[in-house]
Amino acid sequence: MLFKPLEFNPITRDELITRSSSYRRQLTTRRSVRHFSKRAVPMEVIKNVIMTAASAPSGANQQPWTFVIVSDTKVKLQIRDEAEKEEPVVEEEVVDNTPPDEKIEKQLINLRKYIESDFP
Repeated sequence: MLFKPLEFNPITRDELITRSSSYRRQLTTRRSVRHFSKRAVPMEVIKNVIMTAASAPSGANQQPWTFVIVSDTKVKLQIRDEAEKEEPVVEEEVVDNTPPDEKIEKQLINLRKYIESDFP
């Protein structure tokens, strides 16, 4: 992405308050969802989201990340299998001081995981 000078348009105090209040209201509706639609997402939307993410700030403006779009179900299953192999290793590395009733809830959440190959 080429350097583009900042075009700064100051916002009035009242507009800042209005925008921040609107943004706060919008964010209070955010929820973690573990039920995913199987509806296909247009490739143009996926590319737009990736281009937006790629423009996120990073150290020395290097954007050191790589994005990969995976649509092949077999590849998705391979990724899931490999990720599942890594999950116990990561969990073992973290000292777990979780209260017992929260551990039970965590286990129930793991049981309710959806198979990523079902995602569009």
